[in-house]
Amino acid sequence: MPFKFRGPEDLKKVERDTTVTSDAVAVGDVLYLTAGAVSYALGNSTGTQFWHKKIVVTRVWSTADVEGIVVHPGQLWEATGSENSTLASDGDRMILTSARVVNNSATDDTTSLAVVIQRGVIGAAADKKLLVQFLDSSGFSIVAG
Repeated sequence: MPFKFRGPEDLKKVERDTTVTSDAVAVGDVLYLTAGAVSYALGNSTGTQFWHKKIVVTRVWSTADVEGIVVHPGQLWEATGSENSTLASDGDRMILTSARVVNNSATDDTTSLAVVIQRGVIGAAADKKLLVQFLDSSGFSIVAG
């Protein structure tokens, strides 16, 4: 299941004409804009928390015609976990396993590859639904210099 915006509405900024590097994007996918790039790429486990991110909300059949919500650390998102969800993981930082799945392996990932932090669970454990916030998505790293 893709990422789904949960609020707050005043932080929901949709940008049109987001250029992507692949026609394989779908609604709910995380997109990364890496340093020096002009097109967004599908999110994956090698992206860093500092890269600018968007979540696809409308997919049209052109790589230059995608609408995406600009990711902000104050937003809440529904995400799918790779494992059953548990409240014991609240506060854990997690990496993506793909453009639409979070690795919630009950371990706090302290590397810069961690892009979300779990804030809660949605539904039963077997539903694998998490409430998450993205970490810094400003597009630059103050640590990297």
